[in-house]
Amino acid sequence: MREHYKAATEPYKAAFFGLTENNQRSLRLFMALTSVNGCVGFLLEWSALTYWGIPGVALNLALLFWSIVIKKAPLYYFCIITITFWMVLIFNGLAVVDVLGLPDSLGPNSIVDILGLLLVAIFGRVVLSYRKEVKSFKSPVTDITEARG
Repeated sequence: MREHYKAATEPYKAAFFGLTENNQRSLRLFMALTSVNGCVGFLLEWSALTYWGIPGVALNLALLFWSIVIKKAPLYYFCIITITFWMVLIFNGLAVVDVLGLPDSLGPNSIVDILGLLLVAIFGRVVLSYRKEVKSFKSPVTDITEARG
């Protein structure tokens, strides 16, 4: 099982280190800034800090650490770069649409959501080129979406 996981996630790491230094730096910056933005979002919402916030802050701090010390990053860090991109785009986008529909709901968390969408807009090209690079490294056997345990 562990060998299958490693075979399924290895193309992500290979694709990351196959990118140019500028693109690697941009992806690391995207993940670091998204992590900081996520921590701020959790810390602004004190009521969520008790249930979802503590694990959320911990995960964001781990992602921030791995973005800074990339050589120590586990294999799944490289897999979640594109997942993070899409989750920020979808959930922050829906939150911003909600604020546009109800302008009275504008608050600190809305600013965090807008900043998240701004990060997606700035780093979108690099994340999508990384995803394209990952697809070039994958074979049908190592496609993580097709993996069966």
